[in-house]
Amino acid sequence: MRILILVGFMLGIPCLSAAQADKSSWANLNTLQPGQKIQVVEMSNQRSAGRFLSATEAAITLQDHSGERTFQKQNVRFVWLMRNKHRVRNTFIGAGVGGGIGAGIGAATPVAVRFTSRGPRKRRYSPLPASSSAPPLAPFGPLTK
Repeated sequence: MRILILVGFMLGIPCLSAAQADKSSWANLNTLQPGQKIQVVEMSNQRSAGRFLSATEAAITLQDHSGERTFQKQNVRFVWLMRNKHRVRNTFIGAGVGGGIGAGIGAATPVAVRFTSRGPRKRRYSPLPASSSAPPLAPFGPLTK
């Protein structure tokens, strides 16, 4: 049964990748709405961010802080659609969740099992109690009651 499921997933992966849209087509710029935030990366790796104005078959135009800028198609390496991402907020949420999980695991772990830099720390127990009259070769303490 596991093999059948695995084969199904293996055959399904190429179908999913073929169904994805071609993201590298210049025609995709026509789906942008005027006013959306974009970033244009030129062939010289110079980045320009601003609001999308228009796109033709030969160029893309955006509005940045210095005015309208037009980039010719042959000079454009990437065009990124910039969404409103809350990176700082998401960083604090992730840190809080990770810290909470770590504190919970640390509180639930017994002291004798905590790890050191050399691996798990094991407590050494003497095989013989201090007041035992058992022979020294008995591995688990006195053999008599």
